[in-house]
Amino acid sequence: MDEELYRLAQRYALRRNIKLGERLGFGVHGTVFAAEDNTKPGFFAVKFHREERPFERECRVYQRLREEQTTRILGFNVPQLLRIDQEFRAIDMTIVRPPFLLDFADALLDEAPDFSEDVLRQWEEDKMEIFLLAFSQRYRRSVFVCSILIQAIFPFLKRVGETEWRLPARELFQIRILVRIRRRAATEKA
Repeated sequence: MDEELYRLAQRYALRRNIKLGERLGFGVHGTVFAAEDNTKPGFFAVKFHREERPFERECRVYQRLREEQTTRILGFNVPQLLRIDQEFRAIDMTIVRPPFLLDFADALLDEAPDFSEDVLRQWEEDKMEIFLLAFSQRYRRSVFVCSILIQAIFPFLKRVGETEWRLPARELFQIRILVRIRRRAATEKA
């Protein structure tokens, strides 16, 4: 783990009077720790970000998820936002069981990626191939699969109701692929 991020986490724990536990995960954008509040029972997770931009993106996604009261996306559990601390680039969230979606630092809300249609089409095809491979190998609960699902679908989702999703044609194609994958997986189980 990088020393600067670790020191940031320690300062945050001291200021908030929380105890950081085991590291739950890490990646390009930051590190996630289990945490316990010294004043009340229970555990939660805290993600510390290295850079401001991915932190801001992830905050916007978690705020939107909270506004929409979203706890699951396509059968994947989503952590609930508890607290955001700008100074420490920290997001407190609930701990969820697999399968889960939890890394939104690269997600774009209400804006299209700045790429040509050809580049986007190729990127989506590449991601879908990786996703299909991972699913066919039965890694349904892996963070890897969830990360790909986020990259391939979540940036484009706009929740408009309890069960209704309004999506452009490209994303509808991706959803149809996922439905086929789920059906195939269910058939294989039977």
